[in-house]
Amino acid sequence: MTPSLEPSVTPSSSPSATPSQSPSTTPSLNRSETPSSNPSSQPSEQPSSTPSTSPSLAPPTTISSVPSATPSESPTITPSSSPSESPSIDNVSAQPSEQPSTMPSESPSTNNVSAQPSEQPSTMPSESPSTNNASSQPSERPSTVPSESPSATPNPTAPRRGTVTEDDPFVFTSTFTVSDTCGTSSGVEDLRVEICLVTDVSGSFRDDLPNLQSSANAIFNAVNGAVAEARFGVATFSDYPVAPYGEPGIDIPYTLESPLSPDRDDFVNAINGLTIRRGADLPESQYDAIVGGVQGLTNDFVDAPSCGWSEDSLYTRILMLATDARFHTPADGGPHENNFTSTVAAMNAIGARFVGLIAPGGGPEPAALAAATGGAVVPLNADSSDIIDAIVGGIEELPCRVRARAVGCEPLRVSFSPPRQTVGPGETVSVTTTLSIRNAEPYIGDTITCQIEFIANGEVVLSEGVTVTIVEPSE
Repeated sequence: MTPSLEPSVTPSSSPSATPSQSPSTTPSLNRSETPSSNPSSQPSEQPSSTPSTSPSLAPPTTISSVPSATPSESPTITPSSSPSESPSIDNVSAQPSEQPSTMPSESPSTNNVSAQPSEQPSTMPSESPSTNNASSQPSERPSTVPSESPSATPNPTAPRRGTVTEDDPFVFTSTFTVSDTCGTSSGVEDLRVEICLVTDVSGSFRDDLPNLQSSANAIFNAVNGAVAEARFGVATFSDYPVAPYGEPGIDIPYTLESPLSPDRDDFVNAINGLTIRRGADLPESQYDAIVGGVQGLTNDFVDAPSCGWSEDSLYTRILMLATDARFHTPADGGPHENNFTSTVAAMNAIGARFVGLIAPGGGPEPAALAAATGGAVVPLNADSSDIIDAIVGGIEELPCRVRARAVGCEPLRVSFSPPRQTVGPGETVSVTTTLSIRNAEPYIGDTITCQIEFIANGEVVLSEGVTVTIVEPSE
């Protein structure tokens, strides 16, 4: 089911929201630990303002995603919004606080998409002969530009126009409302997912592995029945083969069993080929295994590639970890390389979301990773006999996460604030886009036309055209 994108005639206020944040394995057959509980930032409100009359700016407009809607007359000044930093939980020894809400403080009065572009006069050159001529026609409404991308909003907004110099970027803010099904179980039907299942194969998972293997075919069917498209990969871990962490010649911190693939046999055969290793102490090498799945892991003990994520950014990337133990960190004194902070950074770098399938004995680390990446945590039975429901449930519980991407804006540099945020179904989102250039001289006089797309759980909910002319700085 595609999220509803009907236009809203009345613009709503636009709070933004950012994701919040919040260390590993059990020995042979002994689960001695009990699961722990889970571990954002308030957005600024977008003020309204009178349209600027600066000759270097395009006329302020407010354009509905459907041409027949009546545009608003008042643009808004760009708010400065940035995501909060994630609190590190490295060397967690106690249970983290409950996972805070990442929803914006206000709820819109409608579930429709309402685009409210605004220009930021303070970032523009005061005069420029090469500025777009649209500024001389403030009463004219730009025409709607049809989308050239099948993934884009059917009626994208009219192009924004401005100029950039090496000193002055072009900055604007986009405001829209996500679907009232985004982040709900009914909203996953349109998801295209890549799931890399990174599973514990230490001794304590001995009674879980048979249930995972007997369920492999059903897992494939269940996930493909819940989402629009799925690709599966499989990786495993126990721990480093160094005492007292693991057994030399037996244990591994991470290995890729099967790269991401839509093929049933690739997934089922990889699961059925898994064997139990050891793991000498309680915590395991989960952090290094997660980073390995995201970007690969190479050190003195292992040289293994990532899960093989596709370059199609419309896939929702999910790293799904199944474990029953706490996480080792470098502070434990062993060869472990990653902690909470480096793991979150690696996942956010590729837009991967953490889903934890946690059996009794797991610690607080999964909840913190889920909070920091817009993911989810689902409990498992002691023997993982409910793993089919847990995997599908982990996908259905993914909160609505919004991110932005630039398409065809080179040589401009594009940044977004916040770069991603987690919101509730039907919430209003505000994102500030900054286009800048470093070495402008070779491009003076060039006009760049590109698209800025806003994506909620893999669905393009708004596509905005941008036309920017690179000019000499004002004297």
